[in-house]
Amino acid sequence: MKGRILAYLAYLDSLDLSTPDPELAKRILAQIRIAQHERLIHLMVTLAFGICDLMAYAVLFATGAMGAFVMALVLLVLLVPYIFYYYFMENSVQKMYGYYDKAAGETFMEFAGAKRK
Repeated sequence: MKGRILAYLAYLDSLDLSTPDPELAKRILAQIRIAQHERLIHLMVTLAFGICDLMAYAVLFATGAMGAFVMALVLLVLLVPYIFYYYFMENSVQKMYGYYDKAAGETFMEFAGAKRK
């Protein structure tokens, strides 16, 4: 999925989005939906790993069992890549929203940015 999203973002970078294109906006929105679904699934997986890791640490501190230490360490090693992947997914979806706004001709974000300065 990461390769697909990177390729799609590269494709969007290559387009001229200076004029609104409703058909392109619909296609971008379809890709956003796919990426949002992937993001949601990975959020749930990341949370599950985080909760299991916390439970392993609780067992480790309560019992001092070496098995709990190993389990906590393994879960932590697996949790770190999940966090980085979720971060990538979140940022990619946000970029796609920007491209969607340009393709749909939305200017409210530019207006909001000008007000904050």
